[in-house]
Amino acid sequence: MSKFNFYLFLLLFFIGCDNSNTGKISKRNNNDTLSLSKRDTVPAAKEVANGSDKVDSVDKTNSNTITVNEDNIQKALVSKSDSSIGLTANMKLDYRIFGYEKPDTTSRKMILISIFTSDVEGNPFKCPFGSYYQTSDMTDMEIKYVSIEDKFIKANVLKNSVLQETVYIDKKWIEFEE
Repeated sequence: MSKFNFYLFLLLFFIGCDNSNTGKISKRNNNDTLSLSKRDTVPAAKEVANGSDKVDSVDKTNSNTITVNEDNIQKALVSKSDSSIGLTANMKLDYRIFGYEKPDTTSRKMILISIFTSDVEGNPFKCPFGSYYQTSDMTDMEIKYVSIEDKFIKANVLKNSVLQETVYIDKKWIEFEE
């Protein structure tokens, strides 16, 4: 008889899981009736307007993380001996350092060094010189400090010791070796 009970249980279970009423859910609020369509919690690919929405979302989320945790940020270090700018990843500290085309945070992002995977993987900001977790990940490339310009430092991006471009990095992300 135990097999019969088991099969009866399965039958009742599947009947209880009948998907015939998945179209709408009605919920009564004080005076109104609200009808909601059931939907997946993850939007379908068509629902994402374009790639820039994703980048904007990543940008806002990661910027807010750093703003909230200002005591737990890591800065890049300018070497006293050769002016190279270096940063080694520390999983306990946050950092997100952009090199801009001009000394203006709204100008084109040229290079990024960030602890956030969503900033680095696939280079979502389309930085011409790439996105990296740390400066040692930059193959045959380095960043050299040139000067301070108002709220930014001016730096050169070198590939195989050949100047590629000048970029500007917000001073708040830079420390100088003593």
